[in-house]
Amino acid sequence: MYNKYLNEEKYQENKNKVKKVSKILLILGIIILLLGIVFLAMGFLGFSNIFDIGQKSAEVGNIDDSQISKGMFESFGLISLGMITTSIGVSLLMGSGIAMFVAHSRDINAFNAQSSIPVAKEVVNEMAPSVGTVAKEVTKGIKEGLDDENKS
Repeated sequence: MYNKYLNEEKYQENKNKVKKVSKILLILGIIILLLGIVFLAMGFLGFSNIFDIGQKSAEVGNIDDSQISKGMFESFGLISLGMITTSIGVSLLMGSGIAMFVAHSRDINAFNAQSSIPVAKEVVNEMAPSVGTVAKEVTKGIKEGLDDENKS
């Protein structure tokens, strides 16, 4: 029963699926993030009113700074759309990173085990003689206590 769910082929198949999903999330996240940055730039630069300003300047022949600054924050829709798409893009990028971590968690855990096992072995080898001496003294004390109790 367990071989139906827990075998190497299923693991590799699921790992490949998670990798594909994370790559798709990564690509979508980058595209949506860049789109959001473009919307933000267009909104802060007043890109929606640039054509009106251009027509006015062609008619008048002169453009002043008040018209440019007026157009800067009149495009609130582009700014809010840019903020929303930027946050969605960042969320997709974070989801992609989490999915990649999940896909490679077995490899990461194997690396951690390989790096910590030699240290644990060294600690055990250093502590074994002193633990043996302590155990020997404890058993000697117990034996002497039992001998004293049997004599009396």
